[in-house]
Amino acid sequence: MSQSLLVGIFFFGVVFLYLRSRRFAGRLPPGPKGVSILGNAFDLPTEEQWLTFAKWKKTYGDLVGLRVLGQPIVLINSFELANELLTKRGAYYSDRPGFSLIQEWGGWDWMLTPMRYGQDSIGQRKFLNRYLSASAVKDHEHLLETEAIKFVQRLSETPKDFQNHTRLFACATIMMITYGHKVHDKHDQLIVLAEAANQSLEILKNVGAHPVDLFPWRNGSKFVAQMAQMRHLSERLIKEPYDQVRKELAEGVAYPSMASWLLETNTNPDGTIANERLIQGTTAGAYVAGADTIVSSLDTAILGLMINPDVQKKAQAELDGVLRGQRMPTFADRPHMPYLEAIVLETMRWGPVAPLAVPHRLMKDDSFNGYFFPANTTFIANSWGFLNDPEMFPNPSQFNPDRFINKNNEIRTDLLDAKLVAFGYGRRICPGRFLGDSAVWIGVATMLATFELSKPLDQNGKPIEPDLTWVSALICHPKPYK
Repeated sequence: MSQSLLVGIFFFGVVFLYLRSRRFAGRLPPGPKGVSILGNAFDLPTEEQWLTFAKWKKTYGDLVGLRVLGQPIVLINSFELANELLTKRGAYYSDRPGFSLIQEWGGWDWMLTPMRYGQDSIGQRKFLNRYLSASAVKDHEHLLETEAIKFVQRLSETPKDFQNHTRLFACATIMMITYGHKVHDKHDQLIVLAEAANQSLEILKNVGAHPVDLFPWRNGSKFVAQMAQMRHLSERLIKEPYDQVRKELAEGVAYPSMASWLLETNTNPDGTIANERLIQGTTAGAYVAGADTIVSSLDTAILGLMINPDVQKKAQAELDGVLRGQRMPTFADRPHMPYLEAIVLETMRWGPVAPLAVPHRLMKDDSFNGYFFPANTTFIANSWGFLNDPEMFPNPSQFNPDRFINKNNEIRTDLLDAKLVAFGYGRRICPGRFLGDSAVWIGVATMLATFELSKPLDQNGKPIEPDLTWVSALICHPKPYK
């Protein structure tokens, strides 16, 4: 089939979708006008989309309607509405758009996060719940405490490498839980592989940010090469650690892990493995998603604490009152440390790992508040906007855990709980949220029990101010700082 014919077919499809979308355009929420056929394609920024969406709230309201190549999109700028649509109506708001770039082109069709709602996504969540539910995570607390102590030991030896140490802490924990694999240093072969696979995703930023999302027929040789590399690393990522566990099980030397349990419970009498691709995807996805989100939160916490020494002092006074300088913190101490809890909440509010929740796709026509949403409408919740609402959180750009503490030194219940926003919504809520929360808490508690964090000094003895912005990506991190 010729290139010109493909282009013609593509544009015929675009026009058809555009004309179909006009049937419903007047019944979507208000939004930027856009242009014919392309709609709002050029209204979507490629960087920090959440800031633009928050500005649109002032003009258009809590729901903002868009069209991109005939595809209806609704931005949600209110937590209450996100909860109403994505959670309470989750039975038909739980699909994902077709992420062709990452799934079809890049080979990450096994990853739960962008996966369409169906048997595979439900199956993965069932597997993950066995090892990552609230009760299951309690079984991992000793591992987390042990890895947190190793984390601060590395910090004491090479403090300038703190970002390598946060990543190693997260990776070592997730690798042991997922594959029973002991990580000793950053040169571990599976860590290096996972890092390379994650880096291959760097061309993906926000939804619709890459040209292939708008013009899939326009792909140059560089793009093709990038996708080939992404696909190659994807296959290695799901197979190599999995094959290692199979080999260890056969030799009788495997540590208990998610992978070993899934293999043992899915092995047929003839030795074949049922649901093998599902098991490979579940375990690889748990590592990739879990490690990166924990790293992002810990780097954000260190940044917020470094620029707020008064916050550190309050937290360390609380730690000293409980530990009395005799031991390191454990999870048994958590109920007695409300200010440490507030630091975790403020970390998730101040620098959410996913400022925009992964888009949801509507599976059937629906009506809400006088609007009509046709099936296949994409919904994007502006989580950053919820957590930076100045009416709920005054001076939202300030890292201030005190905002979560009431006069009785307890966590306030009248504020939006950052954890309800940070981990997604409804049936697509992050299955690793309990592990992520626990890892961030023990990491911050152990670090503050050991160190004071301060800004580095330049050659003239003046503090070096960090760049308080975040990199736009699938998982957002603070821009590199010292």
